[in-house]
Amino acid sequence: MEQSGHWWTTETMQWLRGPARLEGGILVLPLAEAEQHTPSRDDAEQVLFDLAAIRRPIEAVRFVARYGVLNSGSFSAEQFETFRSAAGAPHVSEAFLEWEREARDLSKILGAYTRVRLAAAGDAEALTQIRSVWRTIPSAGTDGGNDLSDRELLIAMSNWIARTISIGTSVRTWVLAETDPRQLGTKGRPGHFILSGVAPTIREYARHRLMMLITAGQPVGTCAECGSSFRVVDARQRYCTSTCARRVRNRRWLKKSQQAALA
Repeated sequence: MEQSGHWWTTETMQWLRGPARLEGGILVLPLAEAEQHTPSRDDAEQVLFDLAAIRRPIEAVRFVARYGVLNSGSFSAEQFETFRSAAGAPHVSEAFLEWEREARDLSKILGAYTRVRLAAAGDAEALTQIRSVWRTIPSAGTDGGNDLSDRELLIAMSNWIARTISIGTSVRTWVLAETDPRQLGTKGRPGHFILSGVAPTIREYARHRLMMLITAGQPVGTCAECGSSFRVVDARQRYCTSTCARRVRNRRWLKKSQQAALA
């Protein structure tokens, strides 16, 4: 992501993924069936939005299979093999309630960020939605922010976003020259620098990606089909995935077919 002529990146540690199962509200990943992997660039960009969209346990199971568990950090190759071969069927377990809470928090922040940007640009409907959401936030007070002017409300919501997104993150950061061999090398621009960081877990990685997204002012859309947030790459984009777009097309086709049959 670029901000003021500078690049911001988040480096990933290896993530622990595999075929998890649900046992009484607990996601369990046996280490004997797990693997450590470094996510692709596309996965690294998408993990924030896929985590924020989780609502059901099966979605968390699919997330673990593609990306990894929420709170486990990296092991060295030697440590990982030692843990895998230990007696007693070693495993990683995480409560789905924790996944649900993190997904809800990320989704709420993304939604608030999207609405604040729209309302600041003059969208009256987004402003109405912000007033409705603000009443559900504990810091809104007993009056739900009814005494706030439009600008005061947008300021209050912006401050809430900044405070909430920063809770519980411990990403290590450092600066690299754009010409560093680990970055663009000789293709980089002398005098330009990169703020880089390593997130120890997927949870913190997703939060830090969200930090970079909002500080860079990148647009975020809300899917017209399922309501999930998505990174806008085309101003015409209305759906988060091809699946949602196809579902809408199929529904329109079915409706036209039914109308034609009744004509």
